[in-house]
Amino acid sequence: MTDQDHPTDSHRNSRPKILALLSILIILFSCYQLFRFSQILFNWKILADLPLSVEPGLLLVASLVWSGTGVLIAVSLWRGKWWVRIGCFAYGMTYSVFSWINLLRIAEPSTLQDRWRVELVFTIIGLAVLGTILNLKSSRSYFGRNAVKIP
Repeated sequence: MTDQDHPTDSHRNSRPKILALLSILIILFSCYQLFRFSQILFNWKILADLPLSVEPGLLLVASLVWSGTGVLIAVSLWRGKWWVRIGCFAYGMTYSVFSWINLLRIAEPSTLQDRWRVELVFTIIGLAVLGTILNLKSSRSYFGRNAVKIP
């Protein structure tokens, strides 16, 4: 059989530009988290002496987990793994939930009063854009012929 017999196979080899951009953005986010991890390590004594509401160890582990998971998601997006559409959306949702937990737990009430609306707008827009990118016809065909839509 030739390549013309299976048009989805030839499409599968061409990565949509939007997925390449998403993969690069996730890598940049992972690099930021690695930088954060290194800064926490280098400034451990200073952070341990400060009256923080979050332990430096928790910040250290969180940045390492976000970085490692981000690299896994980005590489899998780049390679077109079948599970990564749901994994990427779950990554975005989980990060949003943890951001909201941190915001509600850490922020001063006066800051929270002004900031929550902006956070809500960014969360809704970010998740909508992510869901749209992952549900584009080109994205679904890149990840497989029978790719289902993410709810």
